[in-house]
Amino acid sequence: MIGDGSALEELKRQARDLNLASRVVFTGYIPYSDIPAYLSITTIALAFVVMDPRFQHQPPTKTIEYLAQGLPVIATNTTGNRMFIQDKVNGLLCGDSYEDYGHAMLSLLHNPGQQVCLAACARDSVSGFDWRNIVRMRVIPLYEDILREKR
Repeated sequence: MIGDGSALEELKRQARDLNLASRVVFTGYIPYSDIPAYLSITTIALAFVVMDPRFQHQPPTKTIEYLAQGLPVIATNTTGNRMFIQDKVNGLLCGDSYEDYGHAMLSLLHNPGQQVCLAACARDSVSGFDWRNIVRMRVIPLYEDILREKR
């Protein structure tokens, strides 16, 4: 698990209590520029966002970053995550209960073929959000229209 924060010690305690401490790595803070290197050694990404009115509509940056890295994503079924995740196309959408999220994780872990299919669609599914594409497809045509109008 990458990152730190107020929940880190509680998460470490839970890992110990569940006898999972030897199977969960807590990296602590990682500089943002180093995150792609960490993601490159993973096979599945988790975009858990509590399904709560405060977070429901926020598009999580981590979700689009995971997809841009070519990772299949297990995401909670929030409006924000649905902006990027197409269920069973580039990731899996599920509820935010431990049972729902755990079931989705186990399902994908036990289905390597589905992992490959989701990963194959991941990067292309968010290519429209790449700045190079935005500039080429929207900004430059807008500038060209403006310049034509001024003539």
